[in-house]
Amino acid sequence: MRGSIVADDSAGFVASSHTAWAVPPGCGIATVLLGLTSTGRWARAQAERSGNRTFPTAIRDAGR
Repeated sequence: MRGSIVADDSAGFVASSHTAWAVPPGCGIATVLLGLTSTGRWARAQAERSGNRTFPTAIRDAGR
């Protein structure tokens, strides 16, 4: 008696495992791109602009 992994029709299992192995590197690439985008000069400038709109100058300068 043979198990399903060693059966003759295991080509579907192998093909689906290739797709599954592509997911972790894709997530890693997405994480790196998000990290680069969210910590770059543009992101810092955007955070400064958002802070200027959110908090009035008097409140922001009171903490200094």
